[in-house]
This record gives sequence, structure tokens and C-alpha cells, in this order.
Amino acid sequence: MRTTAQEDVSRCPDARHNRGRGPGKEVSRASRRREMAQASVVQHSVPIKLTCTAFGISQTCYRYQPKKDIENEAIANWLTR
Repeated sequence: MRTTAQEDVSRCPDARHNRGRGPGKEVSRASRRREMAQASVVQHSVPIKLTCTAFGISQTCYRYQPKKDIENEAIANWLTR
């Protein structure tokens, strides 16, 4: 039996974005939903637009790349030392 890509994404065990309509804890952080969406695109070859809709994030959020600030990097290095 062949399923659609949207059905595959919605059955993904990590896709707990269903806002209380099913088992599991709701994922509320956009960064975590972005990670799951990116994994879905890579592992299951699901289109980005469909994945973003399924995980409840915008395509801008999906493509967002955080910029590292030199000062923040220095602070992080100091903290790890």
C-alpha cells in the first residue's frame, strides 16, 4: 500500500506537533520543529513546503541560519574553559 508524503510526515514518531490531538507531548519550540522538518526532508525526500505545513513552521523559519556573534563565541569559549 502506497501512502502520500503528507501521511508519512504525520505518522512520523517525532512529529508530535499535533496540538493535543494524539499521544505524546506537544513540541512547542520552533527550533525543534525546524530540526524535525529538516530531518524529514533529508530522510524521506518530502517537499519543503509540505513539511513546513505539517510541522507548523514557515519556510523562512525552515531556512533560517543563526548568525554567530564574535562576542557570543568568546563568551561561550570562556564558559566552557
